[in-house]
Amino acid sequence: MKLRLRSLLDIVRQFKLLANFVVLVYRRFKEERCFQLCGSLTFTTLLALVPLITIMLTVVTAFPVFDDIVETAPSTPSGG
Repeated sequence: MKLRLRSLLDIVRQFKLLANFVVLVYRRFKEERCFQLCGSLTFTTLLALVPLITIMLTVVTAFPVFDDIVETAPSTPSGG
């Protein structure tokens, strides 16, 4: 019985440590404004993809090797 009680107390102690750690991480996440930083990074990444796609399409249309790809691609995007 003592062994079982000690094991249960160890589990409770470990759970409290884990809960304290989760609370600490959440507080630091809010202090450092990580939600705003994540949003800003996402927005910047999406803005950076536009020139990348433009350059990629320019390269694809410039070389005759990619003519098959250009011919099979739809000329206008289908809207739903």
